[in-house]
Amino acid sequence: CEMPEGYGPLLRMVASYGYIVVAANSVQTGSGTPYPGVKAIDFMLAQNDDPNSKYYQHIDTDKIGAFGHSQGSSATITVANDARVKAVILFNGGTSASKPYLGISGDHDIAGDVPSYKNSVNAAQVPAAWVFFHQIPAAVNGSTTGTTAPGHLTLMMEPERVQDITVAWFDMMLKGKAEAKQMF
Repeated sequence: CEMPEGYGPLLRMVASYGYIVVAANSVQTGSGTPYPGVKAIDFMLAQNDDPNSKYYQHIDTDKIGAFGHSQGSSATITVANDARVKAVILFNGGTSASKPYLGISGDHDIAGDVPSYKNSVNAAQVPAAWVFFHQIPAAVNGSTTGTTAPGHLTLMMEPERVQDITVAWFDMMLKGKAEAKQMF
């Protein structure tokens, strides 16, 4: 239900750490139809094999991650079933995935409270971690967007709160960086 630029600060931050970021622009991401993320992976891997592409042989095909927000998180759970995906992040939607995952939510989110969120993620059958943000603003710059569930929009309203942990998760899970593990 959002345009990719709503996530621009987060997407640019992740890209600044050397990750290639492809943002889907689809309102169908949570509908159970094939996830645009699978098409994005196919596209980028084709670019990796194309000698005319600036990405030619620059993509580590063994280190693919995915993340999504809200219905995009539901789609990320689906794309986690793709064998090429190694780790995912679920922003405000879902508490389980078939690959190692980080679940992120916040006060007043539609996902529920801390104890139920914690219990769901801690019961995971794969490596998983969770973050639950507190002190969520009801409005930003006078906007009342998300005031019925402000914790659901933390990554859009205050992207700086999720940027470091997003990069750290992928650094730990995809690049094996020991210093990133300390955050979890």
